[in-house]
Amino acid sequence: MKGIRDWVFTQVLSKSVASSRPLSGSGGFFSEAPSSQEQSDDQGSLQTIGSMALSVSPDASSGGFRDNDPHNSQQQILVEDSNISDDSSNRKKIDPLAKIEDLQIKFLRLLQRLGQSRDNLLVAKVLYRMHLATLIRAGESDLKTVNLRNERAKRMAREQEASGLPELDYPIKILVLGKTGVGKSATINSIFNQPKAETNAFCPATDCIREVVGTVNGIKLTFIDTPGFLPSSMGNIRRNRKIMLSVKRFIRRSPPDVVLYFERLDLINMGYSDFPLLKLMTEVFGSAIWFNTILVMTHSSPTLPEGPNGYPVSYESYVNHCTDLVQHYVHQAVSDTRLENPILLVENDPQCKRNFMGQNVLPNGQVWKSQFLLLCICTKVLADANALLKFRDSMELGPVSNNRLPSLPHLLSSFLRHRYRCIVTSEQWLARPVLDPHGWDHDVGFDGINLETALEVRKNVFASVMGQMNKDKHDFSVQSEFAAAYVDPVGPTYSVGLDLQSTGKDLMYTAHSNAKLRNLKHNVTDCGVSLTSFRNKYYVGAKLEDTILMGKRMKFVMNAGRMEGSGQVAYGGSFEATFRGSDYPVRNDCVSLSMTALSFNKETVIGGGFQSEFRPMRGMRLSINGNINSQKMGQVSVKMSSSEHVEFALVALFSICKALLRRMATENRDIEALEGG
Repeated sequence: MKGIRDWVFTQVLSKSVASSRPLSGSGGFFSEAPSSQEQSDDQGSLQTIGSMALSVSPDASSGGFRDNDPHNSQQQILVEDSNISDDSSNRKKIDPLAKIEDLQIKFLRLLQRLGQSRDNLLVAKVLYRMHLATLIRAGESDLKTVNLRNERAKRMAREQEASGLPELDYPIKILVLGKTGVGKSATINSIFNQPKAETNAFCPATDCIREVVGTVNGIKLTFIDTPGFLPSSMGNIRRNRKIMLSVKRFIRRSPPDVVLYFERLDLINMGYSDFPLLKLMTEVFGSAIWFNTILVMTHSSPTLPEGPNGYPVSYESYVNHCTDLVQHYVHQAVSDTRLENPILLVENDPQCKRNFMGQNVLPNGQVWKSQFLLLCICTKVLADANALLKFRDSMELGPVSNNRLPSLPHLLSSFLRHRYRCIVTSEQWLARPVLDPHGWDHDVGFDGINLETALEVRKNVFASVMGQMNKDKHDFSVQSEFAAAYVDPVGPTYSVGLDLQSTGKDLMYTAHSNAKLRNLKHNVTDCGVSLTSFRNKYYVGAKLEDTILMGKRMKFVMNAGRMEGSGQVAYGGSFEATFRGSDYPVRNDCVSLSMTALSFNKETVIGGGFQSEFRPMRGMRLSINGNINSQKMGQVSVKMSSSEHVEFALVALFSICKALLRRMATENRDIEALEGG
């Protein structure tokens, strides 16, 4: 059974990583420490709420869905092994499973009352996730026992619902939130099919928090109706916060199972922006409130706007556009794009269309009341299963943390790369822009700023400092290098350094030391070690390098190194030959050929490259670089710099001519194709 359990656990986690729609949330959104603005009666321990965000296509009919395969779900229940101790008795393991079986019976009975089939995609997802969670929690129990429990639950649900015994008791408590005038109270009245909550089309009708209780299809529903929020503005923040804090105090006595957040579908347009209000909700209630929140769109039979072709857009595309816009601002409020809230379309107009059974239907034919009940039941069932099995949610809403570790081949390549900054000294700081190495930037012309200086601290002791900051529309990075060296005019050279580099919100530190020995007149041997620290993990490297000089124009460099960390090892080496021009050092024309080899995880990659830099004419420098490896990956780069305006004109003329020739070639191919046809 252990192998099966490990397989199931792997499947759940792998699918949850691939999915952008988390279904599980535990740890109540009311368990956070109260803010300084709350009263002293807000203290105390709070009940944990397990929750699920179930995403369902808003145009799916209530009686069925397009896909009935639970394995194709894009939403995953995120569960975590409860780490059952070895000395736990079998009885302690079975008790939660017995409770889950009872919960399955209740769920299946509720489905029969709603007339929903187990083939419904949403229902199949819930049953499938409960089955997986039960397998994981079962510990050493066998798969056959779990399957027998599922079959017994189905049989008992049919028998109990047929006899009506025992009486089904599964109440659902629902918190209602939204701006004033969006139809919160009207929706409550529509669900109960009677005026239980006061409504007013011209002014806010709900001025206090109150519970509205009723029964629908034998299911007890308790709505927590709340005063509406005012539109997002600086002047309304204080009042909205006061309402939210009052709601937070009210629901602490009895937390809700489901949260409904209301918006009007007909008022969502390109100018819509409720980010300040959604952000305030997240601050007051906590980001976990969104795990079991359903986005309710009222007035869902609007007049459709015209599209670019002058005809009204389709209902599905209009709904998708509006709901995506609201979901986008929810993502911004929680700083996490993985969350996907289910959507419920609602129409409370008494003149809306009805089906042959007298039920209110939307323009897409959906019966929204039955869809509402199904969404609420599924959300509560999954939350209860999560609480019974004592699973903790493995995902928290917020900025996605980058859990990737540094690549050993990349660390080794950087370590083997030759560098030595401390020889040339300058008493002043040098500041210069950092240009985009891949082309022209159409905004400001450069991507960052570089500052550096080098000085002689004392006789034969040099130090250098370099810092670079890069910023574009999406990323911000900082890199700095500190180095010190002792140079013996007739002997070896010793150097130490510390490099800092930002990676997301983390910093990577690298300490390195080198010793350069001049054992012969035309031969220099360099050996070095490095230590890299990143997220409490350490990587140790060592290298050996030998340089052979043949006159002033030829230089050969060979090196080899090893990098180890996180239980892995990478090996690498390179050979480089550099040929300088006949006018060296007056002119720094040179051509370099190189070969590299890297071995990691029993895979070896061999690469080759060339670099050239020369001056074709006065005032112009041209650089051509290229590389390719055994994995058939490579690049070629051509750079040109000039201080003459004529050269700039030639570059522009060359680009224009190239574009025209490409266009003429394309037109000729089209003509030939037409003539051939």
